[in-house]
Amino acid sequence: MKKKRDIILALLTGLTLGLSYPPLPFSLLAFVGFIPIFLVLENKPKRPFLLIYLSFSLFHLITNWWLSSWQPNADPYLMVSGIAVWLVHPLFFMLPFILYVQIRKTTTFEVAVLLFPFIWTVFEWLRTFSDIAYPWLTIGYTQVYNIYWLQFIDLTGIFGASFLIVLINSLLLVVIKKVRDNKLLPEPLSFFSIKGVNFSALSIVFILIVPYFYGFLKVSEYNYEKIKSNNTIARIGVVQGNINPWRKWEVSTLDQIFLHRDLHDSLIKAVGKLDLVVWPETAITFHSIELNSEYNLNFLLDNLIQNQTSLFSGFADIVFLKPGEKISATSKKYFGDESKYYNSYNSAILLNYNPIKTSNPQIYHKMKLTPFGERVPFVEHLKFALKWLEWGVGISSWSIGTEQKNLIVESSEKSFEIAPIICIESVFPDFVRHFSKLGADVLFIITNDGWYDHTFGPEQHYQIAVARAIENRKFLVRCANTGVSGVIQPNGLSLVRAPQYEKIAFASEVPLMNEITFYAQYGDWLPNICCIVLVGAIIFVFFKFYVKK
Repeated sequence: MKKKRDIILALLTGLTLGLSYPPLPFSLLAFVGFIPIFLVLENKPKRPFLLIYLSFSLFHLITNWWLSSWQPNADPYLMVSGIAVWLVHPLFFMLPFILYVQIRKTTTFEVAVLLFPFIWTVFEWLRTFSDIAYPWLTIGYTQVYNIYWLQFIDLTGIFGASFLIVLINSLLLVVIKKVRDNKLLPEPLSFFSIKGVNFSALSIVFILIVPYFYGFLKVSEYNYEKIKSNNTIARIGVVQGNINPWRKWEVSTLDQIFLHRDLHDSLIKAVGKLDLVVWPETAITFHSIELNSEYNLNFLLDNLIQNQTSLFSGFADIVFLKPGEKISATSKKYFGDESKYYNSYNSAILLNYNPIKTSNPQIYHKMKLTPFGERVPFVEHLKFALKWLEWGVGISSWSIGTEQKNLIVESSEKSFEIAPIICIESVFPDFVRHFSKLGADVLFIITNDGWYDHTFGPEQHYQIAVARAIENRKFLVRCANTGVSGVIQPNGLSLVRAPQYEKIAFASEVPLMNEITFYAQYGDWLPNICCIVLVGAIIFVFFKFYVKK
């Protein structure tokens, strides 16, 4: 009976946390989602970590089931890798609980559970590092629909939201424990007479309510009409090509350019002159600046000059290695001359129709690559596995970009800097905030979420972008091949949101904002403080255990 109860409680944590994650509308469940698994751990089950694994396997299944694509055209490798992530990912969620269990052995429940928000935040933050970084399921994202409560992340970043969510769970657990230990009498509200309950209850109310006051002020402060009247405006066009991602690598580069150009031209005819038009990730495929692109670039430039509009687009860049330059694990031999090697990059290109201080083209190479999907983790040490782990579409061996930089849009009329964020880079808050520090006036995300059409994936990716807009207090323009494309305001509200799975183009007047938020300036200061607290706690626990021995 006890074993069944523990299994049910473990599954309940996975279920409540899963239901709290977008696009499901039950965000408040996150504030109680951790409670069941802690009740299980207090029961001292024989296999606690197996129950934790079970819990977060269900959480991953509810939120990230779409990683295998499950479409008729899906690559078998993508399907297998999605299943592999499902099996492995819960192990990362186990790590903070392993540390919690060790701390709990040497201290009281209250101390251990109130340390857990620090433990959780540190391990969540650590998931943003290394070749296998995958911070998609950061608990703070459960509140992206709770937009007024979330506004404080311009101070703390998304990890601040995670910290408070887990802290509320911890405080509720303290209340539950004290009530159970004191064998609560049936009189209404009698538990407030128990020592320590008042403080915990008031703390919960404070953490839940105070962010709303800050949030209402900030949502009003960043009202679109107010910002528009006080800032320079850039007229931005967004082109959503809606190309089947499984077929796009079989279509000629020029055909894809024609498709996007036609939507581009139709938009300009409808709305007039635009400062910049954006196309999605890899809208221009296998486009080699150094080898065969001169005609294509000239063709594009002629069109841009005619329309007096600049272009920002995703493309696949090829860069030949210079003599003596290091050949990496992802470098390839050039088929026309095997003595030559090149690196291929998932890239963004900016073409100004009338450059004054800059030159065409400006290129940014993607620096955060999707594990397995775009690059095999630790490929330098696993060269032998590279061919085994290659997509049918052949994009699992991109090279990593080395320079984070903004791109400069300019003409005789105005000049502004854009952050060229490509796909999964948008889920790394510290990485994105560096674009703000470098002087970005507006954030751009180009992506191709078509691999996961008609699943939770594209909507989750869009909602994660909401957090980036709030953290940096900048307008965020999002251009996705099949959607979700849109413009997100600095308060997280959508100014424009285009329908998915349609060939469509739209324009928006986007205010340029060069302010630097506290978070953009100082980054992940909160996880760093959590690290200090955690290290101190571990030292304390170690010496206490040592003295006891």
